[in-house]
Amino acid sequence: MRAYRRVAMTVPAALALFALLALNLTSVADAQTPPTIEVLSGRADQVVGGDALIAVTGMDAPLQAAIGDGPVVDLAAVDHDGVLQAKLTGLLLGDGRSPLTQTVTLTDVDGDTATIEVTNHPTEGPVFSGQHIQPWNCSGAAYDPLCNYTQTQYTFSYVPAGGSSLQAVADPTTLQEGDWETTVTDEGNEVPFVVRQETGALDRDQYRIASLVDPADPFAMDGADPYEGFNGKLALSHGASCDTSYGTAS
Repeated sequence: MRAYRRVAMTVPAALALFALLALNLTSVADAQTPPTIEVLSGRADQVVGGDALIAVTGMDAPLQAAIGDGPVVDLAAVDHDGVLQAKLTGLLLGDGRSPLTQTVTLTDVDGDTATIEVTNHPTEGPVFSGQHIQPWNCSGAAYDPLCNYTQTQYTFSYVPAGGSSLQAVADPTTLQEGDWETTVTDEGNEVPFVVRQETGALDRDQYRIASLVDPADPFAMDGADPYEGFNGKLALSHGASCDTSYGTAS
């Protein structure tokens, strides 16, 4: 006959034991959570132009990345509340500039790895709209035969101190503190009223993006650590006179 012995335990001791068990269970759960990679700039199967903004969980910086069988390169990552964000570049295209699916492998400082499949599409498209309409006129010296810009263009403007309208400036880094008016974003950040306009081509047509920038570093908003003047939002407007035409517009 098996004998049992009752063990007496005080309330504080029981609570301490329960807390210890809960901590161990949490640690086991965290250890079993696999690293993940997510494309933030769009869908992983619809990346365009060879780069993508990604979010990584369950990994510790610094990170290294390899695309397919390519070389391992360092990947600069910024910690956003426990989630690493990084700009992944160097995605390839297939023969004849066809879309290409490739495996991206990340490795962190502890040797942990994570992978994601990404499909990169050419800047001129198509991505999901089907075959391009032909003929299509790529007008203007800025375009190459595929209707891509040969070089993305950047122009800058600012509201001078005491002024109320934008004025062009060739190089915003030449401006000094006090040269500009300030503006307040919808997140309450007061920043210099200095604007960068980017002009390029996407899907065989022109795009323009205007954004507030740091005059000391007008490209600081690019990548995973954006400038405080950028609120993460996009206001998209279509131009007037959107009639039917078969070519690029301005």
